[in-house]
Amino acid sequence: MAVALVPPEADHRPGPRLLPGLANELVGCCDLVVCGTSSRFGFPEMRQVALFPTLGFWPDRIGIQRTKELAFTGRLVEGPEAVELGLAMECVPDETLEARVDELAASIAEVDANRLSVVKAAINGWAEARGVRAAALRGSDFHAIYHQSSAPIGSADD
Repeated sequence: MAVALVPPEADHRPGPRLLPGLANELVGCCDLVVCGTSSRFGFPEMRQVALFPTLGFWPDRIGIQRTKELAFTGRLVEGPEAVELGLAMECVPDETLEARVDELAASIAEVDANRLSVVKAAINGWAEARGVRAAALRGSDFHAIYHQSSAPIGSADD
C-alpha cells in the first residue's frame, strides 16, 4: 500500500489519499508519495495488457532509461528501491505508514490553503516548462494505438 498526498483536480490543495495495490497511474499524479516497505511499484501489465497514458509520470520522475527498463521487463520495485529511484520520497515500516502520513498532512495543513495553492502552482510551473503536461496528453494517443494494434510502433527517438 502506498499513501500519497494527492490534489483533487477541482481543489489544488494537497490532501491524503490511500492508494492500495499497483496504483502507479494515480501515484504518478501525486504531489508527495510515502510508501510502506511492502509497497510494490511497477507496470507489468504494459507487457501485454495496458499502456497507461501518463506512464505514471515515470519518465519525468526516474528518467527515460529506467522507465524503459521497468516497462520492458515488468520488474516490480519495492518500497526502499522506489525511494532510491524517485518514485516515492520516503519508505517507512508498514505499521507506521498511516501515522507518518498523518504527521506529514498535519504539517502541511499548518500552511494557509491559498498560499499552499500558490506555492504548488509555482512548483508545478517548472514541470510544465519541461513539457510534462504535453507529454502526458500525447500519451493518450499511444494508449489508443496500443489497444488497437500489436504491430510495433517506433520513432526516431527510440
